[in-house]
Amino acid sequence: MTSSSKIARLLRAPESVISDLERRMSKVTGRSNVINDIIRDNDSLIDQRLKILGLSRQSNSSSIFLSLVRYVREHDEKLSEMLLDSRSKQIDQDKFISRVEEAASAQEGWFLKEEKMKDFLILNPPLKIIKALGYKDVFELIKKENIYEIAAALRFVEGGHWINEFFLKPYYDLQPNDFEIRKIQRIFLSDKWGKLAHQFIGKKLHNISHLKEMGVIFFIPLNEKIPTGEVLESFSLFLHYSHEIDFYSRIFRQIAKGENFGTRLIDLISGKVTNQKLDSSEGVEWRIVQRYLAKLDPSDPRLGEPHINPEALHWAKAEEDLYNFSQRFGLGLEFWRGLDYVGDYFLAGPRGDELVSFDLIDVIISLTHGGISKYLYHQQEALWNEIFKRYLSESEMERAMMNNLGKGVVRIK
Repeated sequence: MTSSSKIARLLRAPESVISDLERRMSKVTGRSNVINDIIRDNDSLIDQRLKILGLSRQSNSSSIFLSLVRYVREHDEKLSEMLLDSRSKQIDQDKFISRVEEAASAQEGWFLKEEKMKDFLILNPPLKIIKALGYKDVFELIKKENIYEIAAALRFVEGGHWINEFFLKPYYDLQPNDFEIRKIQRIFLSDKWGKLAHQFIGKKLHNISHLKEMGVIFFIPLNEKIPTGEVLESFSLFLHYSHEIDFYSRIFRQIAKGENFGTRLIDLISGKVTNQKLDSSEGVEWRIVQRYLAKLDPSDPRLGEPHINPEALHWAKAEEDLYNFSQRFGLGLEFWRGLDYVGDYFLAGPRGDELVSFDLIDVIISLTHGGISKYLYHQQEALWNEIFKRYLSESEMERAMMNNLGKGVVRIK
């Protein structure tokens, strides 16, 4: 199997797409053997890690997958010893936030002023929140509740339709002087918000999220037994969102220098992915995919085209923060350093062979889902980013993402 065919298989892309991409990128950058080098490094990293796990290339896919899951469980247990309350077995909120802020390299950004958010709430009062908390009007709500908690609750109490059709409308009139530099807010919502979340959306709840324009990352307390792996996943997510917020904050400052600031801001925070056909008649075009499309549709045709993914970049930075933190406290997570794009097919008995991801985040999610499902999309998106980086550089990739996110396409020529 050639390097092009192997990388195409890892990416679930047509081999002709990879061969054409390799030819065109070599021509515009002057760099050759990039695909060969990636496969060589991929195979070498796998061989090194399999040796540590006491396995080999002849081991079957289930043995390798379960060994990776068990290894992550050990890391989660060590981090849990640091961050769980010894009596309640719930996350110690103060300790968790303190450790995240200690680990995170992204600390501040350019965000919507608190007073402006209050103006928006007054303009479009969140009636469900007001009623659920027993307040007489929005003014009492703003006076008695934390503005960041209210902003976070809009999503899971008022709902997406209300936000898009009413609350975001005044955003079109935002001006750069409505923003300020301040520290990223990392918070645990108080228990009453967790009860409201259950009331309005039931169990379909992702209990960590963020608001880019407000610069806030929030954890919704569920007061349930913490599943194995969730402490490590939650810690990693806080670091990931820190870098995502930093990334968008820098773009907000860029677009503030031009026209239609509010309109462009809404386009950015909506996370749209263009459907326009890639045109490589001159140079090479790469799509910018702001989301993990494979979550929604593993067969989305855009996944098989050349693309770069800001989400994978944020994860790479978050993982580096995590590994540096791990080194200081002996958590052993450095095992995963450099593996975000790494994966391969291994024998799976009568089923033939199966793809195993060595990406830390894929393995963590497999653990929190009981260790029975293989998650692959983080590794595959990281591999597309890796190809771009090898031809240019990580800094060039990030600059291309930031400068072209609104257009949704990067042209290299």
